[in-house]
Amino acid sequence: ERWPTADVLGLDSSRTMLEKAASHAGRVQWQLGDIQTWKPTQPANLIYCNASLHWLDDHERLLASLMEHLSDNGCLAVQMPLSHQQKTLALIVEELDALQAEPLEMSLSLLVEKFTGPWMHDAPDYHRLLAPLSRELRVWGTEYFHALSGPDPVMNWLSGTALRPAFKHLAERDSSQLLSNFATAVAKQYPRHSDGTVLLPYKRLFLVAYK
Repeated sequence: ERWPTADVLGLDSSRTMLEKAASHAGRVQWQLGDIQTWKPTQPANLIYCNASLHWLDDHERLLASLMEHLSDNGCLAVQMPLSHQQKTLALIVEELDALQAEPLEMSLSLLVEKFTGPWMHDAPDYHRLLAPLSRELRVWGTEYFHALSGPDPVMNWLSGTALRPAFKHLAERDSSQLLSNFATAVAKQYPRHSDGTVLLPYKRLFLVAYK
């Protein structure tokens, strides 16, 4: 609506996500691709990465590449959940470690690494990486408190986000075991309040860089 004549491209590496996105009305052109190797046909005025880069490594190279794809005065806007700092992620790693004591169909070392996010940087590091590439740069963090309701609200939240890689790589039996163990741990960590809701703290990092 703000730029009615703009060409808008949506990029995702998941065909399932693209099919869901395409079902919504709009003028976005959806494309299957990997943002780590993506190259636009022409410089972009705006590149917006929403809750995607935190799953990928080598941020120094990736951010530099995205800045190169901008037009003069173009903007790179990034929102990343600081998943590796969340208590929920620590609980997931604990339960994955516990599963390793039992016979599994795969090694969990890479999956655990995926959750701990060793490639994520602190805000000052992102400022250091982007400042030489930007004429204007803003970096900030916000902690949200999501009021969740319904049965097992935190589990429902995480099933569509943080737990998805586990479900993808674990056998069905192990996924069921992880869910059972994790549900018990989450219920202890996040009790219900008097109004029936559960407050889930969630930290996010924002980067806005103008070329």
